[in-house]
Amino acid sequence: DRMKAGLRSFSRYVPPAIVRELVVSAREAALGVERQTLTVFFSDVEGFSRLCTAMPPDQLVQVLSGYFSIIEETIARHGGTLDKFMGDGVIALFNAPAALPEHAAAACETALDIVARLRPARAHWEKRGKPPTRTRIGLHTGPALVGNLGTPTRLQYTAVGGTVNFASRLQLLNKVYRTEIIASQATRDAAGEGFEWRRLDQVRTTEGGEAEWVH
Repeated sequence: DRMKAGLRSFSRYVPPAIVRELVVSAREAALGVERQTLTVFFSDVEGFSRLCTAMPPDQLVQVLSGYFSIIEETIARHGGTLDKFMGDGVIALFNAPAALPEHAAAACETALDIVARLRPARAHWEKRGKPPTRTRIGLHTGPALVGNLGTPTRLQYTAVGGTVNFASRLQLLNKVYRTEIIASQATRDAAGEGFEWRRLDQVRTTEGGEAEWVH
């Protein structure tokens, strides 16, 4: 019973997919990464600073909890792994640690579902006198280093590299283009049929690097 309770608590701090892998493999977690192609999801709350000043802390926690719950449930439904919360931001990985062959399409479906689910939630919060919450999402597909980073005594399963950085930049660009979702050309190419796209602009993947179309 104590082990079950411990694992349940552990899974609230670490993605459940990681917990299951550790339990099934019976291996001790260790430092190490591998190169893998995946789709990275970044999101944040539009006008978060305004929300912080407009609401008492306890109400802010309630609104953020409802917002995060929608995002977490939707990511899990489409086979993604919620990597971490960063303040009001969320990072998720598709195709790691569990293989997800159609990871780009799954990430696109996740983004669309989150935006659709947040609309009625915003109306509900607004009726209760709380500021409406919109999200901004960036998606990029490409190679990244994925695995356990940190120190021998403190590990974190995550992804690093240019693919992650570019997904973060795309999320920030929503503020410039007044959009809710921006995906890279690489994500569009990998997602396949079934989505409607609008070309926005060419954006450099890195400082001084090549420009890529975004949608």
